[in-house]
This record gives sequence, C-alpha cells and structure tokens, in this order.
Amino acid sequence: PNCMNPSSRKYYGFTCYVNSVEMADKITAVLYYGDNKKTSEEFAVADYIKAVQSNAQMYSSNAVKLVKSIADYGHYVQPFLANNRGWIIGWDHDEMASANVYSPEILETAREAVAEKAIVLNKGDSEIDSVSFSLYLDSKTSIRIYLRTNENYDGPVTASLGDKQLDCIKQNDGRYKIEISGIPAHELSKTFDVELDAGGEAHILVSAMSYVHTVMNSEDEILGSPEAKNAMASLYYYYAASMAYKENPAG
Repeated sequence: PNCMNPSSRKYYGFTCYVNSVEMADKITAVLYYGDNKKTSEEFAVADYIKAVQSNAQMYSSNAVKLVKSIADYGHYVQPFLANNRGWIIGWDHDEMASANVYSPEILETAREAVAEKAIVLNKGDSEIDSVSFSLYLDSKTSIRIYLRTNENYDGPVTASLGDKQLDCIKQNDGRYKIEISGIPAHELSKTFDVELDAGGEAHILVSAMSYVHTVMNSEDEILGSPEAKNAMASLYYYYAASMAYKENPAG
C-alpha cells in the first residue's frame, strides 16, 4: 500500500533490484489478490530500454541519454563478468542487445575523465603493508578493499567511514576485507575517506571511479583486457549520464 498509485489509488508498485548482468533477464512479477487469486506478468530492464528508445520523443534528452548509457553498461558488463566468473551469456543470463561500439577516442575520454581518481593510501604510523581493491557490480555498486598488515603485526584492525563503523573481516589468506556497499549511480565518483586503525592511524581515499582509473590505465592482459576497459568505460558514462539527468531531468 505504501507504493499505491497516488492519483488513481488502483495500482500497486514494488521495486526489483536487478544485478548489472541481469538486465536482459525476465523478471516474473506476481500479484496475489482476493481468495487464492493471482496474476503475473514478465518484465526486463531491456524491455524498458527498448520502449524508451522507440519513443524517444516522449522523454527528455537527458533521460534518453541515461537510458542509452544503461543499455551500454548492461551490454559491456556481461562479457567482463562472464570472463571473471565463468558465466555463459545466453545460458546463465540472457544476452543484452548490442550497443554502440566504443572507439579508441571514447575509451580515451573515459580514461582522461578519471585521471584524478586513483586510490590513495596514507599509511601514517600504522602497520599496514599494502592495499588492493575491486568493484562488485550489483544493483548498486560496492567497493571491496583488501589490506594486508606487516608480517610481525598481530593486533586488531578496525575501519570506519565518518561515524559509521565498517566490518573488517579477516580472510583465509591473512588479508582484511572492508566493503562500502550500496553506491548509487550518481555517487560513483564520490570519494570515500576510510579511516583505519592497525597499530596506528591510516586513511584510504577511494571511489568507484578509482577502479575505473586502475583498469583504464592497466596494460595487464587480464585487468586491462578489452572487455574490462569497455565495461569500466561504460560504468563511467553511466555515471556521467546519471549526473546530467539528476541535475536537469527535463533537459
């Protein structure tokens, strides 16, 4: 009832959180009503994208650009995640329709846009030896930070973000994992200042765009693969389009 249509009060709505790789997958929505009655309908993010693009004149320019960026992101993230997780596109997940081909110039524009977003570790007087990180591309992006302490340090490790205490979970390989979760599209460039205490104070400055920066500047065969660079570039353009829409929905 909290999602009832306010004008007609005849329709109910609910939210389905869709993973980035699931944009072409069908979601079966089932409404139960009356005495053991139900009705269902299938939807997909790809269906919404197609509807907007087919009726672009009904939407603002920024809305159409945002939807296009979502389509590109959904398309390019699939082979990237499939390579990393062993998925078969078309089997494990329905394939997103082909998107515009990213030229070298488009990739370079994305690389230049995140030039100042590299992750920064200020070790201070802490016992932290090294830090690595990755992105988890769920319905809202998450940053996963992994830190390793000096070999002779066996004391506690804690992390916080402002007033919020972050879980600092020790992994089997001895590293500690910290996660900043639920980052919406328009905050993908937001820099988080993670305060650490590991025998002394340290800080990590990081954003989702930090990982885009890492990939776009990598010459590693896997980390900097064409699939990875296309996926990270599409994430940047998704962020840019979401910001443009947020600032001017009617533009």
